[in-house]
Amino acid sequence: MTVTRHTRPYDVADLSSLEFWAGTASEREKTFADLRANRPISWHRPAEGRLIEDPNDQGFWAVVRHADLVEVTRRHDDFISGEGIVFDSIPAELLDAAQGFIAMDPPRHTQVRRLLVSAFTPK
Repeated sequence: MTVTRHTRPYDVADLSSLEFWAGTASEREKTFADLRANRPISWHRPAEGRLIEDPNDQGFWAVVRHADLVEVTRRHDDFISGEGIVFDSIPAELLDAAQGFIAMDPPRHTQVRRLLVSAFTPK
C-alpha cells in the first residue's frame, strides 16, 4: 500500500499532542486565543494516543473562530461530519454507533433530526 503524504507544514501550536490536552484549561485557552487571533484555520499532525492507527491519516484542520465555524456548519457539502468527528479514524461501519446523530450529514441528519425534534417538542 502506497501512502501519499502532503508536504503542508503542521502548525506550531500542537493541538494533536497528549501534552497539550494534559495541560490546564488556562494554558489551552492561551493557545486557542493565539490561533483565533493569528491562524483561525490551521493544519495539525495526526493526534497522539489514538486507539486505531491509520497510516493514511495525515492530520486535521482546526477551525477555531466562531464566524468560520458558522460557515463550516452551513456548507455540509464541503465540510462533512459523516466520516468522523473525533481524532481517531473509526471504520465506517462503526461510525453510527460510536458518534450518533451529531456526526451525520444531510440528508440523513435532517431525517433523524426531524424525528428527534418531534419527540422532544412539547405538545
